[in-house]
Amino acid sequence: MEDDVIPLSKPVRTTNGDSTDRICIPKGTVIVVPLAALNCSVSMWGPDAKIFKPSRWLEEKEGAQQVNAETIHGYRHLMTFGDGPRMCLGRLFALTEFKVRLEEDVCLHR
Repeated sequence: MEDDVIPLSKPVRTTNGDSTDRICIPKGTVIVVPLAALNCSVSMWGPDAKIFKPSRWLEEKEGAQQVNAETIHGYRHLMTFGDGPRMCLGRLFALTEFKVRLEEDVCLHR
């Protein structure tokens, strides 16, 4: 293990008032990515990010929200199931269950 530096896409203000565009991570530091917070991020999805709105993942968006959302490479730009070689093994099963449930609801309301 060794120290590392994580570059930031936008500068942030630190608690002492300075501005920085990177975070220094000492070796041995445990890093936790708040996936639920990313999925509801106003800077990522816009001002209505905390409202359940499935159409946001079906429509092509214009402008900043689309660009910001595309920085997340997970399924439909969400990190619910993770991504890459350590992606959730139950992802396809969960998505299939969700689709079946939605289809049931659609059929009941016709």
